[in-house]
Amino acid sequence: MTFELHPSIIDAPDYADRLQALMEAGVNRWVFGAQSMNDKVLKKLNRGHDRQAVHRLLAMLGERGLDNYSVDLIFGLPYQTLEDWYETLSCLIRAGVTVESGRLPVWRGIHLDSEERMRRTVMFSLRSGGVDRAGYRRRYGADVVDEFERELRPLADHGLLTIDDATVRLTDRGAPFADGIALRFASEKVVRRVRDANARIVDLKRDPVDRYDFSPIGRAPVGAGFSPSSRRSRRPRAQEKAPSQHR
Repeated sequence: MTFELHPSIIDAPDYADRLQALMEAGVNRWVFGAQSMNDKVLKKLNRGHDRQAVHRLLAMLGERGLDNYSVDLIFGLPYQTLEDWYETLSCLIRAGVTVESGRLPVWRGIHLDSEERMRRTVMFSLRSGGVDRAGYRRRYGADVVDEFERELRPLADHGLLTIDDATVRLTDRGAPFADGIALRFASEKVVRRVRDANARIVDLKRDPVDRYDFSPIGRAPVGAGFSPSSRRSRRPRAQEKAPSQHR
């Protein structure tokens, strides 16, 4: 039985008791998302924990002899560099985290072109503090609103995000749909690649391809299917049924 942990909960005063209760309930595998071991990156993502919380969680698991766990990482985050990625891996390895023998710890690494990096920046930034328009222009030589007017405008019109001179950010109304909104910026090329991989999956729990494919693209998680236009189209169809009931 697998249970997903969050490093920030290590600060809860009764966390050790919670962990013990889960063990007694039969949990024997643990998963938690560190994402990065760079505090600057973690703060940008609003993760709610720092690298020390990850170390403390690993120590707590180790004290209880719990070595059946996995640590989730993401490459391509804001402020992240190749050197930073190497340091994150080295830091976790020094802490006792190992890579399973004979298996890659990622789904399928590819070189991202400029367009894909621009899209990823929007996807990750919207799920954290918003897109810094000036920073985006410095990094890519283009304005995020000009580049993604087609994707951004319907979301703004429906009150899901705001656009001003400084930032593009989700509103309180849009925040519950953060994951689904971010996926609207995935390119057709990436969506096709994920769907092709999904089509080859036989067993969602045991298939080795799926095991390392943590991307929700093509999976339609809660909120991912949100579409302002599709919601508008449903209402007329519901109203059209009323006359037919009187015939």
